[in-house]
Amino acid sequence: MNLILEEVNSISIAILTCCDLDAENSDQFMKEIDPYLVERSKIVLDLRTLQFVDSSGLGALLSCNRKLQNVGGALVLCCLTEPVREIVELVRFHKILNIRPSREEAIHELT
Repeated sequence: MNLILEEVNSISIAILTCCDLDAENSDQFMKEIDPYLVERSKIVLDLRTLQFVDSSGLGALLSCNRKLQNVGGALVLCCLTEPVREIVELVRFHKILNIRPSREEAIHELT
């Protein structure tokens, strides 16, 4: 698991660089992203490389969202691939998580 972090106008963009977010690596994902959730209040999570997410991965995304909301911050997901979008919509997480089609729209959402 690897996250790349970029900064744009006081907004952190975390780019997930793996193809799956599942039971095998969701704990590692949380370990890597957790410091950013403490240090920053506005995060865009770019998921353009993610091809599969299971319940553990979805739980990790919800946990990130909750942690940021608890400190007055916000998480916006962007660039979901079609397979991931289908899963997110199937379990109706698009009603809970803030999702935008592009990175630019996600950044705009947080400004």
